[in-house]
Amino acid sequence: KSKRKFHYKDCVCAFDIETSRIIHNGELHSVMYVWQFAIDTDCVIIGRSWKDYKTFIALLEKTMTEDERLVVYVHNLSYEINWLSAVFNFEDEDVFCTGPHKVLRAITGNIEYRCSMLHSNMSLAKWTENLDVKHKKLSGEEYDYNVVRYPWTDLKKEELHYQINDVLGVVECIKTE
Repeated sequence: KSKRKFHYKDCVCAFDIETSRIIHNGELHSVMYVWQFAIDTDCVIIGRSWKDYKTFIALLEKTMTEDERLVVYVHNLSYEINWLSAVFNFEDEDVFCTGPHKVLRAITGNIEYRCSMLHSNMSLAKWTENLDVKHKKLSGEEYDYNVVRYPWTDLKKEELHYQINDVLGVVECIKTE
């Protein structure tokens, strides 16, 4: 590919998903039941399906020119890329890894996903604590990962609060740095 120059949008974004592990016919499977996307600290969008996420990204890309990119931080992109690659077509040259299963960056269209965990070299809990941001990672005590949730499962206010804190915490850490 030719080396094109891109203009990066002047905002910090973060993306995260929550998944449930289920056993079906004796096999372990996972299902994404909610995604959240923060645009700076002003706006958090929550969706329940990959179709909704693709529609959201398409709408974002419509606001950008061909030479613009939006950086979206993902804490542990190495995990999330498995889900994202089932939804978006990542070319080999658009994914940069620092080692096996260590994805630093992945680009699709106008969106450039970057791994905030590799950037910080810390867990989200430690990073938000060290930088003393407003939206710290909430402990697992507030969020029971053993509960099986589906895209149609009603989410409690506390569960949504936990999910929102994750993406706002990433945004705040990047802005603080």
